[in-house]
Amino acid sequence: MVNYYRRFIEGFSEVTAPLTDLLKGKPKVVQWNAAAEGAFVELKQRLISAPILANPNFELPFTVQTDASDSAIAGVLTQEHDGVEHVIAYFSRKLTTPQRSWKAAEKEGLAALEIVRSINRIVKRNGLNVHPETISCLKCLPIIGTDIDSEAAREKKLKTLETHKSRIINLSKKERKRKKKLMQLENELFETRADENNMLLTKKKSDLVKLVFTILFRVLKVTPVSKLLSAALETLSRFAHAINIDFFSDLVEILNSLLNSKKLGYREELHCIQAVFAILKGQGEIMNIDPVRFYSHLYKNLLTIHAGNNQEDFPAILSTLDSVLLNRRKDITYQRYLAFLKRIAMLTLQLLHFGSLGCLGVIKSAMALNGTLDVILDTETITGSGNYNPELDEPDYSCANCSNLYELSALHRHYHPCVRRLSTNIANGTPSTGPGSLPVDLAKMSAIELYNNFDSSKMVFSPSIPCPNISV
Repeated sequence: MVNYYRRFIEGFSEVTAPLTDLLKGKPKVVQWNAAAEGAFVELKQRLISAPILANPNFELPFTVQTDASDSAIAGVLTQEHDGVEHVIAYFSRKLTTPQRSWKAAEKEGLAALEIVRSINRIVKRNGLNVHPETISCLKCLPIIGTDIDSEAAREKKLKTLETHKSRIINLSKKERKRKKKLMQLENELFETRADENNMLLTKKKSDLVKLVFTILFRVLKVTPVSKLLSAALETLSRFAHAINIDFFSDLVEILNSLLNSKKLGYREELHCIQAVFAILKGQGEIMNIDPVRFYSHLYKNLLTIHAGNNQEDFPAILSTLDSVLLNRRKDITYQRYLAFLKRIAMLTLQLLHFGSLGCLGVIKSAMALNGTLDVILDTETITGSGNYNPELDEPDYSCANCSNLYELSALHRHYHPCVRRLSTNIANGTPSTGPGSLPVDLAKMSAIELYNNFDSSKMVFSPSIPCPNISV
């Protein structure tokens, strides 16, 4: 009965450890002791006490907390209801004898790994019937920057050094020379083994990354039209840089087929595009992957964001624009560049002030890095022939060079002073000094920093907006 209710008992494995220790080695006679008696009394008390669990609300975010002791690891799924944190479920497992000697960080890493394994089993067993929050909680895992190939590389280096050491020992040369070479190798072996205590934690993180991608790929391949897709794509876009390079081409094709299926919402399409450019930003640069089709998808989806009800999705666009227009600026054509700047300028008029600041930050950085883009500021001359068509979804054929950033004149009268300053700076050709230049603190901010630092979602303006003068 106790085992049946284990998920309602906090720290179940740790509480029951004295009892389970009595059964080690399958003894013929169980020696009851004070610790076992205390655990037995504690379990009886837990069973007759009212549980503090609450029903999950899938409209609110979940929090997973892990902990570890000398004898067990545990996890708690919590949720905040009306400002009060409630437990939704408990998880715990007893540690094996070798695991009890691990460091605290290694034990907590094992707890996180066990929880992700539980999520993997849930997705594998239930498929389409899993709620999206089961997947979306994975994006909060602290695995950014994890190199899943580092363990294999370290083991390969260690094996090579051991082989080299054996070969030097068997050389029939002068003893002095042999000792010198052997000493050098011993130093290299010592350095390689020096961080061996930290490698266990690294291995756990690598296993965690692999398991997360196993879950995500299962959703993308097996259930691509399920309600889990949005959460899986959002998590994938966050950790796409950590994917093994051997899977890049297959993953890009899967994402492209999803985009071409016309079954995705705008949010899913944004996360597909963000994942592709996150791949291309890292090791994917060496791959022969043509991102032209994804430029078109991004260009088409830019104007789907507005201040009405979905501006919270704009940071994903800012991050992608940073990769497309700034990091990969040498790979984008001139006409496409102009078309993106024009559409971003149009976007500034339908966002709240901190979203407009993010857009202007992208335009300012792009024009500072590419001096030929200032043609779009010219209000008199037109480069080339034709008329600008803002309704085309293909940026290369929209003739953006036949238009200009007239949106800046509207932003000169914006209610937020920083929007006015930034639009004036761009209209003057982004000067660093003199008329139209920006204050140093504002000029140094990136597009994402502008968006975050001036976020007024908590109904506080930064800086404060003075009350208008009302004349009677």
